Amino acid sequence: LTCIAAASSQVAPLPRSLIAIGTADGFVKLVNGETGRAHAQIKVSLEQPRLVAVDLAPGTGMLLAASSDHALRLLDLRAQKLLHTLRGHTDRLSACGFLKGNTHAFTASFDGTVKIWDLEKGQTHRSIRSAKPVCCAALHQSSGIIVAGHQDGTVAVWDPRSSDAFSVPVPVHQGRGLVGLCMAPDGQSILSQADDGVVC
Repeated sequence: LTCIAAASSQVAPLPRSLIAIGTADGFVKLVNGETGRAHAQIKVSLEQPRLVAVDLAPGTGMLLAASSDHALRLLDLRAQKLLHTLRGHTDRLSACGFLKGNTHAFTASFDGTVKIWDLEKGQTHRSIRSAKPVCCAALHQSSGIIVAGHQDGTVAVWDPRSSDAFSVPVPVHQGRGLVGLCMAPDGQSILSQADDGVVC
C-alpha cells in the first residue's frame, strides 16, 4: 500500500463513505468506509505503474491517481472507467488533488513543477516552476493555495488566484527531505513531516 484517500457523500453503486488505497502494483482498492469491507479493486493502467498519490472527489465517484510513470489519471469509479491520462511532467509525481469544484486538479513533481489540469478538457491549464524538486505538496481546499515541500527541508507557497510564482522557499526542517504536508482548514498553519520522522 502506497497512498490513501477518503471521501463521503458518494452515490450508488459506491458506498456512501469510501476509502481508496493505492498500491505499488498499480491497483486502487476501494473500501467501504463505514463497514471496512472491500468494495472493488480497479487496475489504473495496463502498465501497472506504482501509485504515489490518490484523491477522491466527494459525491462524484471521481478518483485521481498519480503514478510513477509521470502521469495523472482520472477515473470514474461508478463506471470503473478511465476518463483521462494526463501527461506533461518529466519526472515522477509526488502529489495530486482535486481543486474546489472538481473541474480542475493539481499535481506536483520531482521535475520541479506544479501543474493545474483542466479535467474536462484533459489538458494542462497552468504550470508553475518551483525553485527545487517538489517531493510533497498540499492544497487548501477552499482557497486553492498550494504548499510545496522540497528535499532540502524548505516549503514554498503558491496562490494561483493572485500569483504566477511560488514564494521564496522557507526552511522548516534543517536539511531533511519533506515527505508530507497538510494545511489547516483555516489556511493559517501547515503541518509538515520530514524523512527522519520529525513533525513540525
